[in-house]
Amino acid sequence: MFLRQVKRTRVLRGRPFASTSFVMPLVDISPLLDAATTKVQRQPTLDQMRHACDTVGFFTIPVSVLPSGLVDRVYRRADEFNALPEEVKRKYHVNLVPNSRGWTPLFEEPSYVPGVVSHLEGYDVAQELPASFMEHDKGLGPNVWPVELPEFRKDVMALYDATTAVTNALFEGFAEMLDLPRDTFRNFNTTEAQACMRLLTYPENSAPQDDRNVGIAAHTDFECFTIIHQNNSGLQLTTRSGEWTDAPVMADRLVVMVGDVLERWTNGQLKATPHRVLNTQAKRQSIVRFNGAEGKAVIAPLAQFVSATNPAKFSSVTQRQHIENELNAAYGNLHDTNAAKKLHLGLGYFSIPTSVLPPGSLDRVYRRMDDFNALPVATKQKYHIKNVPNNRGWTPLLEEPSYIPGVASHLEGFDLARDLPASYLAGDPDLGPNVWPAELPAFRTDVEALYDATTVVANGLFEGFAEMLELPRHTFRAFHTHDAQAGMRLLTYPENSAPIDGDVGISEHTDYECFTILHQTNWGLQLTTRQGDVVDVPVVANELVVMIGDLLERWTNGILVATPHRVLNTPEKRQSIVRFSGTRRSTVIAPLPPFVSESTPAKYPPVTQRQHSENVLASAQLYLNE
Repeated sequence: MFLRQVKRTRVLRGRPFASTSFVMPLVDISPLLDAATTKVQRQPTLDQMRHACDTVGFFTIPVSVLPSGLVDRVYRRADEFNALPEEVKRKYHVNLVPNSRGWTPLFEEPSYVPGVVSHLEGYDVAQELPASFMEHDKGLGPNVWPVELPEFRKDVMALYDATTAVTNALFEGFAEMLDLPRDTFRNFNTTEAQACMRLLTYPENSAPQDDRNVGIAAHTDFECFTIIHQNNSGLQLTTRSGEWTDAPVMADRLVVMVGDVLERWTNGQLKATPHRVLNTQAKRQSIVRFNGAEGKAVIAPLAQFVSATNPAKFSSVTQRQHIENELNAAYGNLHDTNAAKKLHLGLGYFSIPTSVLPPGSLDRVYRRMDDFNALPVATKQKYHIKNVPNNRGWTPLLEEPSYIPGVASHLEGFDLARDLPASYLAGDPDLGPNVWPAELPAFRTDVEALYDATTVVANGLFEGFAEMLELPRHTFRAFHTHDAQAGMRLLTYPENSAPIDGDVGISEHTDYECFTILHQTNWGLQLTTRQGDVVDVPVVANELVVMIGDLLERWTNGILVATPHRVLNTPEKRQSIVRFSGTRRSTVIAPLPPFVSESTPAKYPPVTQRQHSENVLASAQLYLNE
């Protein structure tokens, strides 16, 4: 996913389809692949490359530089992976490993232009290296391979290795065509280079063919250069003159485009190629090989391209930092796009970026959860939730209330809330102090810090919900006091072999507060949309999911609808951090006057927050006892 958002000055929207009369330059690079050739023998090829880069900005090379039939075999492997059941593919989700290898589901591609939805799914691989390489560069390390498809690894890695040989030749060719020593760029193409190969599928779809629904939004690639093969139309490139042109579908050619790093190294003499994929509504696949420098390589204009009359146009940045800068911007756009898309589709939930929380706070709390779960059972029993009157502390495995009769929930959790003096227990048995494991001094520090940070976010959301409904800003926030029914649960769904039928991570329910903020580390969460469809919630490490609860549904007389949700019993370990945001317990919850009329009478009787919670929990506990 080594791409970057195109700055507004370089985004060319124009007509959705460009002229097809353009002839793509073809360069025979076979002399570059033969180490025995002389510079004189390579010169015609170098001249062709230079002319193409100076006039249009990109060129094609024969697919015959790769082993015969290999590209077709890899397309078949991509089809085989895409045909696997969703629950199988999720085992290889790109967010489950730190080095971004594996599967990117539909609609989870970073958004390179704000508000634009990309219709693709992909599988990413790179140089196969030991896991120890991730210690100094999180973009390196081993690939993930689908064990269900034994031919997948063999064919995909064969193509990766074959494109590496072509890449090395092109690195040398770009240097020589610029009259630089042959190894100028090749020296940065080591085993630790930021390089990868993506197998991309743009599925058949009925989404509109417009600027907001695309195969992939306009961007330039932020490595040195990119090699692409495609099997259907849709790819468009921008020429040096600023015009969009269709890249013809040519089974016997590979497209080569300049990326950000060559533009920076040459101080703009070479130009990175803006490109996009249109939503043609027909299935399209491509194989894309990105070729960058080492992550630690400092990218700045080379001395040969800087002078008093042509000063440096780019500041220094490492290859790794450039990737991170641009991906962070693209993922920020994805948050906004996802929220708009989900609300537009009526799913009844949305996501917000984790950047609203202190950096690293979620990861620290997940570590504290692991620390507590690793304690001996006898130690954890000291903090059992039943040992304190206000339901704080540890819930062991299989003791979670059952929201559906006969359904066991496979989780253990640790509950906390606002830490208040014990004197509050006299007025409300659900308030008062938390219990903290004395064996883990960092537990309270990190967990309480996250609770306080989510309180700030909850206050903002309370105000946002009111204003979006055209109510006074503090309508709901006024009830979110220090003694409100609010809490945070640290939930662990351990690895297990229980059957999915009849056993779940947690059974379907709605939350009985106003709304819920949730973060998860693995797949399994499913929500029911307002249309009654059950959908998987994607695992996105830098997103928090926000779901509507019972009280907002009651207050708005059903304009907002509480989100039914459940967690499937997945074989892999899953963790989540869940922040519930309710009102003061004595608050009477009934439809507000703006939402009640003669034609829309009140659908819900008045009930206090405390009574509603007790009613739901009493039923759930009864089912558990059964």
